Amino acid sequence: MDLTQSPAKHLQAALFCALAGIILYCNTGMHGYVLDDKYVIINNQYVHEGLKGIPKLMNMEMWHFYLGKINLGYYRPLSMITFAIENSIAPGNPHISHLGNVLLYGMTGFFVYLLLAGIFRNFHPAYPFLTTMLFLAHPLHTEVIANIKSRDEILAFLNMVIALWLMQKANVGKKSIILTLLPLLFFYLALLSKETASSMLLLAPMLLFYRGEGKILQVLKKTIPLLGVFFVFEIQKYFVLGTVSGEVPHDIVNYPYAENGSRLAAASVIFLRCICLIVFPWNLSYDYSFNQVPAVTWSSFPAAAGIFIASGFLWMGVKGFLRKSVPWTGILFFLAALAPAIAFVIFRGGIMAERFLYAPTLGFCITLVFTALHFVPVNISGPTGSLLSVLKKHKLFPLFVILFSLYSLKTISRNRVWKSNLDLFSEDVNSSPLSCQVHRHYGSELIDLGTMEKDEAKKKYYFKKGTEELHEALRIHPHFPDVFFKLAVAYHGVQLNYDSAIYYYKLTIAEAPEYPVSYNNLGSVYENLGKQELASYYYNKAVEVSPSYAAGKKNQLAHHKKTGLDVHRLPPGESSDPAIQNLSPFIPQGHPAASLPPGTGGKISINDPRVPPSLRKTLETRMQDKSFYETGTDYASKGDYRNGIKYLEMAIRQDPHNENAYINLGNCYGILKEYDKAIEVLNKVLAMNPSNTLALNNLATTYEFRGDKKRALEYRLKARKIQGQ
Repeated sequence: MDLTQSPAKHLQAALFCALAGIILYCNTGMHGYVLDDKYVIINNQYVHEGLKGIPKLMNMEMWHFYLGKINLGYYRPLSMITFAIENSIAPGNPHISHLGNVLLYGMTGFFVYLLLAGIFRNFHPAYPFLTTMLFLAHPLHTEVIANIKSRDEILAFLNMVIALWLMQKANVGKKSIILTLLPLLFFYLALLSKETASSMLLLAPMLLFYRGEGKILQVLKKTIPLLGVFFVFEIQKYFVLGTVSGEVPHDIVNYPYAENGSRLAAASVIFLRCICLIVFPWNLSYDYSFNQVPAVTWSSFPAAAGIFIASGFLWMGVKGFLRKSVPWTGILFFLAALAPAIAFVIFRGGIMAERFLYAPTLGFCITLVFTALHFVPVNISGPTGSLLSVLKKHKLFPLFVILFSLYSLKTISRNRVWKSNLDLFSEDVNSSPLSCQVHRHYGSELIDLGTMEKDEAKKKYYFKKGTEELHEALRIHPHFPDVFFKLAVAYHGVQLNYDSAIYYYKLTIAEAPEYPVSYNNLGSVYENLGKQELASYYYNKAVEVSPSYAAGKKNQLAHHKKTGLDVHRLPPGESSDPAIQNLSPFIPQGHPAASLPPGTGGKISINDPRVPPSLRKTLETRMQDKSFYETGTDYASKGDYRNGIKYLEMAIRQDPHNENAYINLGNCYGILKEYDKAIEVLNKVLAMNPSNTLALNNLATTYEFRGDKKRALEYRLKARKIQGQ
């Protein structure tokens, strides 16, 4: 292939890149819906309306059908419009949507090459070609392309690249109104896809300056219309959503740094992790939520290293960029494209995600390929000559083939993991062992399988394995409402135990009173128990919390028609508070105030005024060990591991046989990298109970972090043997 600077030859190269992108992801075509596809496609009423639903999609928050009243401020209608169009062609068919992602990725490869060929027009076309090919093969892109929901990321970047390419074209030759307006249109489409497209406000002047379109002030003037488009988009977003920034929910899982004052330090650590992932994209995961990247202070080495590297990159990047150094321009591109993700951590306390590295990867590839060309005797300053003639004469060709092959093999194998939720969760629970979300997802998927399974042996396995994963999620985050809900479902639909189901549904309501499904399911439990007044109350409550919740409305109407009841207040003697418990076991035998108030059946809150003061004091003393344990786990869940250790040790002194306290204590030491103490504590659990699989697995993880793979495998095998695997 003769790559000169003629438009025809550039078109050939761009088409080759497009084909490469399609081939790399063609094995995702038969995958199903995974992860958040459920909320943006399956449960999205307007998407199911097809073309008729498009006007409604233009006037809704992205997570409207998932979070209801909570307004996160995510206005991304363009991707959902494409889902509606696909649904009008093939309703409920994920394959057409996967095909759409693959084709859009091919288009991305096409325009990325054209953009780079224009920016680096004084270099041999081999440079933009190799850069584009490595960008397309980079394994970090699998989450974006293999997950249908992440089309917002694909469309944002694709439209931004087209806009940047058109801006270059608009500055060549005669001025054209169409070429002047088209970049603004595509920038607007990029913003309608995802807010991260705002990084174009940094990238556009940077690339135009590098290309030689004028001095800094001149290129800034050329990009003023982009700022106007951005403000128009923000005004539109405000009129649709009633907010620009949205509200940050009290959700430690997805916003773990929002309330503990660690945002800047966390952003520094996440920046460092992003660099590690982009350079070594092997141990990948779809989730980095609480507590996979624990909150830290500036005394932490990763936090200090992250801010030092970021500052150095920014300083050297600006200096190198002003000298029009290609590698430093690539690094500055990386920083600018990553800025929205870092801002998400700093301003909202949100988590990192591999999809945030989709656009920044291009900056990394610009620097990587140029640096590789610098270290081999390849002359890329000339724009003529064939690609093969340049590569065959030098050692670059085998180096590129090796790296491209490694990237491609990893990408293709990683694609397979995204085939289904079960494949994804069971794989990534190993790469994100500290994420409560991954354990919750995996456990929930197993419970869902259990509800549909007819074979009792398999049903029992799904229940056992699923609840183990859910309890592991609670070990990491003891106040996780989604886990409480799924445990309730496990006792409601897999291994029937109405008392346990009621308990966990009430815990869910206490932690997340805005979840309508909890009230609805609790109504179903009470209806099955014949407690129709309670059933009516909870069905009504489900609709009250979310008037658009279809299942709640259906059950409310059916129950009212069946019983004639319409209860809006809890019946006397009932409480939705899960703190109401049976205190009888805590009352010492023969205690003078042992009898609780008549009619309570022993189920009453310790702070209830009907409990005599002398009895309350006794109960507090007897329950103190539990309070210490809960306080310690609460501190640990918020990232305050030192206070967690303090209270967990107090709990152990109160009850030396509390295995859970020992395990959580060991986890605190492990997270603080005090591995010897963690091992000592976990071994105490095994001394009491050699069959405690949680302690065995945690010991395995601790030894892995210490680098002792042999001991890690030993404990992992012991745990599996006990579990019958």
